[in-house]
Amino acid sequence: MNAKRIYTTQIKQNNINLVKAALRTAGTGTKLSVSAETGLSVSTCNTLLNQLLADDELIEVPIPYNHIGRPSKAYAINPDYEHCGCILLIEKKPGRTVRGGTFNLHGEQLSNYSYETEKTDQIYVESIIQSMLEQDPRITTLSLGVPGIVSKTGKIYSCDIREIENWNAAAELEKKFPCRFLVENDMNAIAYGLREQSGEEESPSIAVINLAEHVCPGCGILVDGVVVRGKTNFAGEVSYLFPKDRRSQEIESLSDERERLHAVVKLLLPVITVVNPSRMYLMGNLVSQELPEKVKEYCLQYIDAVHLPDFLLLQDSDGFYMHGLWSLAIGEK
Repeated sequence: MNAKRIYTTQIKQNNINLVKAALRTAGTGTKLSVSAETGLSVSTCNTLLNQLLADDELIEVPIPYNHIGRPSKAYAINPDYEHCGCILLIEKKPGRTVRGGTFNLHGEQLSNYSYETEKTDQIYVESIIQSMLEQDPRITTLSLGVPGIVSKTGKIYSCDIREIENWNAAAELEKKFPCRFLVENDMNAIAYGLREQSGEEESPSIAVINLAEHVCPGCGILVDGVVVRGKTNFAGEVSYLFPKDRRSQEIESLSDERERLHAVVKLLLPVITVVNPSRMYLMGNLVSQELPEKVKEYCLQYIDAVHLPDFLLLQDSDGFYMHGLWSLAIGEK
């Protein structure tokens, strides 16, 4: 294929992506509305919409018609053209929970799985993936959420689940299964899943921190609705605020009620002063009903109230975790 043909193919694919993105955002659209949203000509949109319709990526939908002349056709994403599978690896001492779900392109959950296990290694994860693909052959994308640091290429570095540390997960899984894989830090996914629940802004700045017994605290951060990842996806790893030689002891101090408040505030202050989020969610089995208010009172010793976020208790994060994984996977398509 020559360079000119490659360039033309890339332009066409970019235009297709623009059309699909416009329909995902608006829900439905005509060739005129899609043209206005994307900046593409009406004739180009008409050609692309017809192609996507013929390929079953779109469906025709009814629209109100109160005008003289031929009614416009309206289009929407076919929600079942492809599905997305999500797998959550949750570290809860002494055991682990693995949860899975399948979503269509509208974000409607089609299936739900939950497994309790003592060991979560590569072979176990692959068996879950194989089972999901056998049950739903429409799955083309799989999102894997892990409690650890994940590189931008999908390799798992430091992780609370030791068996999958240093696993080049995305690359190896894509060699074994006919899917695209997204491997994501759990707190980033939870923060992204909370984005639509902020109730304040279209593009909120929020943070969510996990405070669980015997588990490294981690923080997911969104600024203007975008996940903060940093140069190496290390952003939010607040447990590294503790000195290396005392890190284990400092993490264990979170389990001590006498030291917990001071240790938690020590983790939160850098996030508050650098990010200035509107809301900060506290989650995990070390978070009591009273902790958010105590944290606020303690933070007032350092920061004026006007600059503090709303401190909120997040009791059940799994739904946000799952939805965040799906949203991130769809957003990268």
